[in-house]
Amino acid sequence: MKALANLGVWDEVSARLVRADSVRFGLAFVDRGEAALGIRVRQPIASSDKKVRVVDAFPAGRNMPIVYPAA
Repeated sequence: MKALANLGVWDEVSARLVRADSVRFGLAFVDRGEAALGIRVRQPIASSDKKVRVVDAFPAGRNMPIVYPAA
């Protein structure tokens, strides 16, 4: 959400989003044709699916880095 807001497109796209609990579930929506496009978080997951093509990426340095905390 923050990345789309930073790009100034959140209001335009928010009503058309299908949200998923994980990157893999989101990829499955695209893979099955239930969503025309997906917003990926991690490159290796998208690259592992032969039916999915990465067409663009968010501009570097425009968003907060993703942090995966560990216990």
